[in-house]
Amino acid sequence: YDRLVREEGREEGREEGRQEGRQEGLREGWQGGRITALREMLIEDLTQRFGPLPDDLMARLDGIQDEAQLRRLVRTAITTPSLEAFARSISSN
Repeated sequence: YDRLVREEGREEGREEGRQEGRQEGLREGWQGGRITALREMLIEDLTQRFGPLPDDLMARLDGIQDEAQLRRLVRTAITTPSLEAFARSISSN
């Protein structure tokens, strides 16, 4: 009986672990999707205003993984007077 109870407990623990892992994976996937969407929106906004973006600026934008920073940069892209001013703002965000 004890052996059966222990085995059932282990199986329940494994299932809980799998469920928690799936939930964590979904959260990470959603966050990654939001970051990708914000980065694409930022690049579209800047390209619309200033034309094709230099490779070095694209590389800098690709390196940003912080959602809050990308949100701030999207707002900055709408009002910045020039691409150079925008590039300077990346360091201050």
